[in-house]
Amino acid sequence: MTYKPVSAIKTEPFLVAYRSTSSVIYPIPGNFAFTEFVNCAEGSTTGRALTTTDAFVVGEVRVGVNANYYSLYDTGIEGGDAIISQGYQVRNNAAGTVVMDDACYGLTSRDDEVTIRALAGNQSDADADANELRLLGIRVVGA
Repeated sequence: MTYKPVSAIKTEPFLVAYRSTSSVIYPIPGNFAFTEFVNCAEGSTTGRALTTTDAFVVGEVRVGVNANYYSLYDTGIEGGDAIISQGYQVRNNAAGTVVMDDACYGLTSRDDEVTIRALAGNQSDADADANELRLLGIRVVGA
């Protein structure tokens, strides 16, 4: 599931923010922070992606390596002070089972600073492996 996008020119319709190292949020609720930004900039708040246009965004998290650990928590895309969408993170590293994790998605406005937020869950922390926390966006208006 690892995805490392290549850099492209700023006129591209797609934007990507992802984290290149693992991360643990403790306690929940808390925000994940991105470390890499493609076709978007880091906002004034460290770890957030700055959208320069309206965009449709999808946020995805894949949990850590412990296959026997139920990592269940709600996720949301946070834009400023509001959760603009919600999704659900499930036990997607479980050995011997087939389970999928839902992505969270929504619309951002021009100059929103967005990140993925771990919301209430069945445990006290939320984790993401390196390169498996990402925000993918499609611009819906011209830059």
